[in-house]
Amino acid sequence: MNISSLAERTPSGGAAYNASKAGLNLFGESLMLDHRNDNVRVCSIMPGSVNTEFGGDSRRQASISWMIAPEDIAETVALVLRMPPRTMISCIEMRPSKPQK
Repeated sequence: MNISSLAERTPSGGAAYNASKAGLNLFGESLMLDHRNDNVRVCSIMPGSVNTEFGGDSRRQASISWMIAPEDIAETVALVLRMPPRTMISCIEMRPSKPQK
């Protein structure tokens, strides 16, 4: 399971960060293709804006209420892990449902 970012698809936050997420997503997809017949399931979860203090950001609660909550990411991980062996989710894109305008 890779927790990545939508930064590969919608670049923001700097070239190194965006490139590292693109590399992680490609690495996960390559692992999935190479080992899916060995009963290895690989999934990349790519969230958009998540309510964390990543980078030392400590914004007020009102200004971040629109963001994805960390527990929403955890629920997505649990969903992927609960899938029956005959099914594999290889990639999930997550976005805030009501982003700031």
